[in-house]
Amino acid sequence: MGGRFDGCPECQPAAADLPNTTFRDGIENTFSVSSKLVKGHYPLYVSWRTSAPARWSAPIQANDNASTVDEFQPNLTVAADGTASNAFDDRRLACPAAETTEAANAGIGLDLVNPNYSGGLPPCSASNYCVNASVQHYTPTLSPIGHNIRLTQHT
Repeated sequence: MGGRFDGCPECQPAAADLPNTTFRDGIENTFSVSSKLVKGHYPLYVSWRTSAPARWSAPIQANDNASTVDEFQPNLTVAADGTASNAFDDRRLACPAAETTEAANAGIGLDLVNPNYSGGLPPCSASNYCVNASVQHYTPTLSPIGHNIRLTQHT
């Protein structure tokens, strides 16, 4: 997965370009998901390509959170009817507060060393730190179906 969104994403070869395989024959649409650095963070964008005529749709932002946090590890799945689902990790929710059951269950108190984090450790109540999983579903033409759905019950 990946690609560039400055024109045509270069994320996947056409089926005819794949050597020694025919399992992609008949696939007419290709989907792409990638992050792009925007103001110091990495929101996710999704695009799709049709075979005839070969063209890419304009990229749309997959994550619908209002906060500027990172989204990463996208996993794009497309059903036989063209419905697409983009599952991804994000940091939109703050870490659990100190001395709460949620913090104890998440193991936040064990996170005492992180050279890439400038805040206090353990990162209780920290923003853009703890990870949750979300999913966004789309129609075959990448119209969002509802909003992001949180998949993880706990951070």
